[in-house]
Amino acid sequence: MNETLSRNVLLHGTENAPDGGRELRAGPLRLVLGDGQVRRVMLGGREVVRRIYGAVRDGFWNTVPGVISGMSVEEGEGGFVVKFRSEHRQFDADFAWEAEITGSADGTLRYVFEGRAGRTFARNRIGLCVLHPDNLAGAGCEVEHVSGEVAARAFPGLVDPMQPVRGLHDFRAIRYGVGEGVELEVRCEGDVFEIEDQRNWTDASFKTYSTPQRIPLPGTIREGQVVGQVVTVRLLGEGVGKLEPAVELEGTATPVELRLSGAEVPLVRYGLGMAVPGARVLTEVEAGRVARAGVAWLRVDLDMSGDGWREVLGDGLVQAGSCGAKVELVLHLPEEPRGVLEALRGLESAWGGRVERWLVLTKGKPATSAAALTAAREVLGGTAPVGGGTDADFFQLNNNRPPAGLVDFVSVPLRPLAHQFDEETLFENLGGQRHVLRAAAAVFPGVPAQVSPVSFRTRAQKGPPMPEGQMPAQADVRQMALAGAAWLLGCVKAVGETGAAGVTLFQTTGLRGVMETAGGSAVPGVFRSLPGAVYPCWHVLAALAPFAGGVMRVVESSESLMADGVLVERDGRRRMLVMNQTAERRRVVIPAEVRRAGLKFKVLDAAVAEMAMVGPEAFVAAEPCGVVGEDGGLELDGYAVAWVDC
Repeated sequence: MNETLSRNVLLHGTENAPDGGRELRAGPLRLVLGDGQVRRVMLGGREVVRRIYGAVRDGFWNTVPGVISGMSVEEGEGGFVVKFRSEHRQFDADFAWEAEITGSADGTLRYVFEGRAGRTFARNRIGLCVLHPDNLAGAGCEVEHVSGEVAARAFPGLVDPMQPVRGLHDFRAIRYGVGEGVELEVRCEGDVFEIEDQRNWTDASFKTYSTPQRIPLPGTIREGQVVGQVVTVRLLGEGVGKLEPAVELEGTATPVELRLSGAEVPLVRYGLGMAVPGARVLTEVEAGRVARAGVAWLRVDLDMSGDGWREVLGDGLVQAGSCGAKVELVLHLPEEPRGVLEALRGLESAWGGRVERWLVLTKGKPATSAAALTAAREVLGGTAPVGGGTDADFFQLNNNRPPAGLVDFVSVPLRPLAHQFDEETLFENLGGQRHVLRAAAAVFPGVPAQVSPVSFRTRAQKGPPMPEGQMPAQADVRQMALAGAAWLLGCVKAVGETGAAGVTLFQTTGLRGVMETAGGSAVPGVFRSLPGAVYPCWHVLAALAPFAGGVMRVVESSESLMADGVLVERDGRRRMLVMNQTAERRRVVIPAEVRRAGLKFKVLDAAVAEMAMVGPEAFVAAEPCGVVGEDGGLELDGYAVAWVDC
């Protein structure tokens, strides 16, 4: 077979490999500079700041991408100076800014942002943002408000529904402990700053940003208007003098060690969404592959404010039946729902016994209303579990909680790419999923959590659609790449280990699916899928499918942002699945309990991905050919997923 997809496309979904970043050091601090952002500021082995970056958000809250030019980096004795220009143009938005980032030998970082609007447009945010890592959850801090008041505060433990976080607003500086006798101060100039709990959007961070939420948004920035801001990070306290200069980051040669914790949880059940837009029926090949992936249900969304829902219901039942699955019926109900609910009940001869659950949503509302739940329970109760939640983000559910006594389950959607879109963020935010599900369990004690749906990006259309030939806002090129497969395994691990009862993953076909249709990509110039092929993420589900109804042993990783794994068991059989969560080659060592001499593994990586996509059945049937090292080590290429029957 002639190769048609490049290595970069197989890894990332695009020919343009992401900026892997450049390591810089400022005295005792080390960090990575990538895409004009300061990333992962480390003090010894602890992350103290996750990111500092400039953001341009338009009037619809869309992040306007920037094009960087003129990048220069000068390194000196214990520090550095970085300069560049970033231009942001999309639809009506037009803004350009200059950056100067300096790092000093005493551990001070200074990020200067100076920009000007090229024309008048609606904006919600323009300026610098600082991300504080989620390891600060529950930790104390000190805030210096713009009034001059200095107050003791704390980062929230559970995900805080308030925006901004209570007490963390109208400040010019925030300080928190980062070591023995050492505090870190983040000082902000040029606007009034506050903090939001980004875990509401599945981000594993707290964000300092400007333009307070109390000011009506969107606002208007005028042509020629200037925005200038500065963020300074410095170390304080008696312990600073004892800090040693930072050493170079460890390379990829250090193996990642996986360990069994001793705990186990049920292997989470999963389904897929019906493709939107998509064909009315699945082909025989598509239906067979959905079944082979172990899919227990198809999510079917019914907009019951119009007349087309009966047709969509019929299509969903046919598709689910063709692959041996039930249906998760999502009812988007009008304000007066009883009439359409009774009409739906009148069709019980079609759906009776085939509904996995009824997810009730209130059209036009951030979360399910009590009235909608009451009506649904009265009309549909007893036919299948009736639950509520949101179709947006946990933020909406966290602020608009339906009564726990009216739901058999609560539904929480997840998306890792709400604010930042790089691959480092993609994998970091697996931790955000854990925070969301723990918070849901606290808010709805004793109520099962269903994760529905999982998508990489927004599910709503915000602002005008992208021009023809460009990717819609709801899709991401990593859907068809190895990075997406490695992330999906991490998602199954995260939601399973935090107690989710079930998860609806992506869709069946297309830009948000697990395989491509025979007709090929809807955006062939950008989304480089192969007609009729599966995506690598399908193989992750196919590898898990034989263990449906079994258990998942909790696995701990020595470097969970680099590599991780899961161990699944059923009826005396067990399978270890391991994923490299970076684009670099890594050695991963599986737990001692699953090693034995001559153990072999199957690997899905860039060398075999295209063959596995085009001929998935042959790849599934093929014998494993990788050999586990005597120390339990597996050599994994970038974003590879491997599994070994042990």
